[in-house]
Amino acid sequence: EFIVYLQPKYSTVDEKIVGAEALIRWKHHERGLICPNDFISVFESNGFIVKIDFFVLEEVCKCIKSWIDDGIEPVVVSVNLSRVHMYDSNLVDEVVSVVDKYGVPHELIEFELTETIIFEELEHLIEVMKKLKSAGFVLSMDDFGSGYSSLNMLRNAPVDTLKIDRFFLDEIMATDRGKIIVEASVRMAKQLGLAVIAEGVETQEQLDFLSSIDCDIVQGYYYSRPVPVNEFEIFMEKHR
Repeated sequence: EFIVYLQPKYSTVDEKIVGAEALIRWKHHERGLICPNDFISVFESNGFIVKIDFFVLEEVCKCIKSWIDDGIEPVVVSVNLSRVHMYDSNLVDEVVSVVDKYGVPHELIEFELTETIIFEELEHLIEVMKKLKSAGFVLSMDDFGSGYSSLNMLRNAPVDTLKIDRFFLDEIMATDRGKIIVEASVRMAKQLGLAVIAEGVETQEQLDFLSSIDCDIVQGYYYSRPVPVNEFEIFMEKHR
C-alpha cells in the first residue's frame, strides 16, 4: 500500500530540474491516500520506519536504474533517514548493499538528516555521516533553522547541502530583519562550501528573494507538489 512520490528540485539560475526528494505516501485500502504527517511518528515509535526508509531507498534505486537504462540523464534523489537508523551499526553496509544491487552510482543518492537528529546524536551521527561520505553518498542537513544545534552542527558535521526549513522561511520572510538572517545563513553556508536549498517555496516573492541572495536550489508548491514517478518524469522531460 506504500507508494514513493518525488518532489522536484529546481535550480534558481535556469529553473531546470536538478534533483528530487523521495517522499512516502500510504494508499490505504479504506482511508485513501494518507500523508506522512499522519503516520511517520507512529512508525518511528514502533520501529517500522526502518523498513519504510529502506523501501523508499530501494524504489529510488529502481527508478534511477530505469532512467540510466533508458538513456535519460538521472538526477540526484534525496532519501530521508530516520533517527532510528542511527542505532544500527550496520547501517552503512546495508545502504551500500541496496544501492549496489541496482548498480546505481552512489553520488546519485543523497541522504537527508534532520537537525533534530543531529542535536540529539551529534558525536555518534558524525561518525555515521563520515562513513556515508566515504562511501560516496551526498549528505544534506534538513530543517535548518528549526532548532538550536545548527551552528554547532555546521562546525562539525561533513554535510554537502544545507536545507532551509519551510517554517523558518515562512516566518523569516515576514520581516526585513528576518530576511537578513536568511541571507546571512546562505552566505555563511556558501563560505563553508555548501550548496543551499530552500524547501516550502510557494510564492514568486519567495523565489525572487531566494534567487537574489544566491540560494542554489528551491523546492515547493510554487513549482510542484510531490508527484508519482511517472509525472515527475514528464516534468524532467519538459524542463530539459
